[in-house]
Amino acid sequence: MILGVPAFWASDLNYIWIAIVASMLAFIANKLMTRGQTYRSMLYLDALGVSMFAIQATHKVMEMNFAMPMGPILLGVVTAIGGGLLRDVLSGNPTLLMRKELYAIPVTIGCIAYSFLMAFLPGEPSVLSGLSCMLLIFFLRAAAIYWDLRVPDWLLTKQTET
Repeated sequence: MILGVPAFWASDLNYIWIAIVASMLAFIANKLMTRGQTYRSMLYLDALGVSMFAIQATHKVMEMNFAMPMGPILLGVVTAIGGGLLRDVLSGNPTLLMRKELYAIPVTIGCIAYSFLMAFLPGEPSVLSGLSCMLLIFFLRAAAIYWDLRVPDWLLTKQTET
């Protein structure tokens, strides 16, 4: 919307059908797993989705030469974490962004790395760079989930009561 281009899923309804089928499979799988297993699985799937959306959005913004050099990074991060924020708000859960859990930091690192690679590597490295940075985001996020890595307290601003 910020870039003034139509949503990709509006012109190709296959994306909607894939989402419907995936939702049905999630309901079936939910009955086969415990609540903890389901939640953990969803976190890993979210990490995969976040990594793909981040790099795809960063690439699209770079192609449009929009607000270079920070625009692609900012819009890549916002696009990637926006869906998760909406999901959490609509489901009444605390958002992953507002917890101490590493969520936006791996996405930001991956978007910066992709922008750097695209700007400074000669030739057309977009596919290899994109896959590498998607994997970087996914593995950083997966490590945060697996080892329960959190943002250090000294990075967080403390709110004081007045």
